[in-house]
Amino acid sequence: MGSGRRHALVASARALVSATALVAGYFLLPLDSAFTATTVLGLVGGIAVVALFLAWQIHQITRSPFPGLRAIESLAVTVPIVVLMFAIAY
Repeated sequence: MGSGRRHALVASARALVSATALVAGYFLLPLDSAFTATTVLGLVGGIAVVALFLAWQIHQITRSPFPGLRAIESLAVTVPIVVLMFAIAY
């Protein structure tokens, strides 16, 4: 198995495990409270955390020997984070 294929499999596995953990966390957390100022602050804080996460991911992409693969992996983790963050706020 070539090095590129091995990197692709590892990146796919990491993205799948991360997305699965995020979705499992969403369903396991007690998220039954009403929409309050705390919810808004949580959403704003979540957006800030996602922005920092994206900045870190961009830095990792630029340093990676396989930047296209790293970008796809980053996208596969960031999209569920954003969707779940807004689902929690909703």
